Amino acid sequence: MMPGLSIIRKITAPSSTRSAQVVTSHRVRSCEIVTTTASRRAISSATQDAKLSYEWLVDGQVVPSDRNHEVHERYADREVIVFLHGLLGNAKNLRTPAKKLTERLPHLSALCLDIRGHGNSNNNSSNGSSSTKFCPPHNFQSCTHDIFHTLQPLGLVNDRSPVAICGHSLGGRIALQYSYELITRQSPSLAEATIGISPPKQTWILDSVPGRVHPSVHNVINVISSIPLPIPSKSGLTSALMEEHGFDKGAALWMASNLQPTDGGFDWIFDLSIAKELISNFTNQEFHSMIEHVVAGPEREVHLVMAGKNAEWTTDIVNCLKRIQSLQSRGEKFHMHTLEKAGHWVHVDDLEGLLELMVESLSRR
Repeated sequence: MMPGLSIIRKITAPSSTRSAQVVTSHRVRSCEIVTTTASRRAISSATQDAKLSYEWLVDGQVVPSDRNHEVHERYADREVIVFLHGLLGNAKNLRTPAKKLTERLPHLSALCLDIRGHGNSNNNSSNGSSSTKFCPPHNFQSCTHDIFHTLQPLGLVNDRSPVAICGHSLGGRIALQYSYELITRQSPSLAEATIGISPPKQTWILDSVPGRVHPSVHNVINVISSIPLPIPSKSGLTSALMEEHGFDKGAALWMASNLQPTDGGFDWIFDLSIAKELISNFTNQEFHSMIEHVVAGPEREVHLVMAGKNAEWTTDIVNCLKRIQSLQSRGEKFHMHTLEKAGHWVHVDDLEGLLELMVESLSRR
């Protein structure tokens, strides 16, 4: 068995998330950064203008894509939380916690996004955008700009800006970057890109370990990069990953669920080149200092949820993060939570534990 593949800590899906996720998808309209605000575009045209693919969840239900405009018309009084998935995933990965959260907190609606190069944001848009490639560089800053240019045409600006953002693994890093950039707005271009969008009051980071990506992730990327396209069948891919590359059955089935039909077989629903470039950004992110900046302002919290079964949370890493708590001058705004019985997929392994944390914090906001 290949080293690191018996337990793929960062991208192995648990059994409950292995159902097929074959979808059509889209890429952004243009490489140009276009500043759009609610005052410049009608809300009714939001589904044509959003840069990323998305789905709305209200009262525990997914809103059909042809009724997305109703969210703006019927639920304008509801606060919004944004959900971001992990590497090689898509918005559906966080659909269950988004459903449960909006059931328990009916004042919230959830917006689940497909980040660049993933899910429905990868090819042809179900939301109406034309098919063009995302422009490099493919880094966390570009991912946050994609979010800005999705929120603006959806009218999620000013007092309708999202009150919280929650990301798993890679999505947690992007969520932190999003909050940091909205608070600092360090350059004129960034200030322009974020016009009208207020920083979230809560940033939730689900099992995103600071530092380099785990070696097992590189192993998986290298293996799937070596597989010729098109792939003849899902069952053939599953067998090959298990027999030739040492994947366990769960990992192999999950990878096969990330296929979409194409001429002569199947292709990945994600863009491997974008995924590889995003991985290369892990060590460049100033994780600790970003948290310090975010919690330095008034009424801003960061919640880091750690998986108790994830061995990557070493004593040194945890102690470095605890020093941020010790430096806080006004109350505890950086919260570190551990879900002891959860592995990396905290929102599956201990969904109830995660919901208890989020409901309690978002209720007292």
